[in-house]
Amino acid sequence: KQAYVGHAKTARCTILPGDAALYALFPYRVTGIGLTVPKTAARGRDLPYELSVQTDGGAPDGHVLIVEVLGPDGAPRDHYGSQLVAPGGKATATIPLALNDPPGIWTMRATDRATGTVATATFTVN
Repeated sequence: KQAYVGHAKTARCTILPGDAALYALFPYRVTGIGLTVPKTAARGRDLPYELSVQTDGGAPDGHVLIVEVLGPDGAPRDHYGSQLVAPGGKATATIPLALNDPPGIWTMRATDRATGTVATATFTVN
């Protein structure tokens, strides 16, 4: 379970044998993820996109962003997903769309691994 703990001296959790817990300590709070993707894309072409970690102050660093791509049928297209390191809170990448990808409205979802903050955007494949 991902949750913001806030400014605290302690955090309580129960960890069962064989489980693990990950805590991230940042000198800022992540307030959002910027996700910029073109509104339209052509089959057989590259689709560039940009990600940025937004904070309430301070320069973001040490973030990994998980990118998922869903086709017009809502099914994940795992071959287009990625895990991007965002030095300075920024990352760019491209998706090489196939010539036989179905046309329609696609969805891209980016999740900050440390905080669980999510951004979504849609694009239309022609």
